[in-house]
Amino acid sequence: MSRYFTYIIKPEESGITIKDYLKKKSFSHALIANLKKYEDGIMVNGVRKYTDHHLVSDDELNVCIREKPTVSRIMATELKLSVLYEDEDLMVVDKQAGIPIHPSRLNNTETLANAVANYLTDKGIDPVFHCINRLEIRTIRRDYLAICEGIFRNKQGSVCAPITRNGTSMIRYVDHENGEYAETDYQVKGEGNGLSLVRLTLKTGKTHQIRVHMKHIGHPLIGDRLYNPDNRIMERQALHAQKLTFTHPVTGMNISITSDIPADMESVIRKYGII
Repeated sequence: MSRYFTYIIKPEESGITIKDYLKKKSFSHALIANLKKYEDGIMVNGVRKYTDHHLVSDDELNVCIREKPTVSRIMATELKLSVLYEDEDLMVVDKQAGIPIHPSRLNNTETLANAVANYLTDKGIDPVFHCINRLEIRTIRRDYLAICEGIFRNKQGSVCAPITRNGTSMIRYVDHENGEYAETDYQVKGEGNGLSLVRLTLKTGKTHQIRVHMKHIGHPLIGDRLYNPDNRIMERQALHAQKLTFTHPVTGMNISITSDIPADMESVIRKYGII
């Protein structure tokens, strides 16, 4: 699969190297390195150039991205797939709780990748499959809803607490000396019977960040088997990705996508009178 992009260099961009220009366009280091493999990977005014070349005003920069199809190597399985947004560059799906993303040795058919493979095969498309589920990209805003234990004294705030890993365990914890910077904003949206419905916005994207931060401030998520092993109210962690807002990496358009709260969390909200 090949995609071609053309950029006209503006006067204020004159003097920048191709590498730095493409970084500003959100090209990753790996992708930029891959462009150098092909004769027409990077062209300036019809001539092949390398990433250290300095661009000048009115230059025409052409970039060709080539990737080999991978979906054909993933078994297509007819599973429920809720597509919230789709264009020729990307797809946003509402993944059900408990469904793995990638095939593994123990499960190579019942995953999100298998469902996407089936969906694309039915449409006659065989593109590269890259699943992006946790990003440290500031142009992406991620808003979540969670049901937490307890009533918050402060109804909104920010948790800035560095997170690290507990050896080889899956469990993360706050470590002010050795942890990596992590920040989560929160706002209480409802309360009832010792539970709180909280909207959370990630400022960073560390593994288990919301779960670790909420436990750190004394309000762990209900149903969280790792950080609050009590499933009397819910059988899974009460966390839902409600809204995704980002700048399209190709078109530059602002995209905002929302997802309805799942039925099991809605049921808890009604049962416990969280308003």
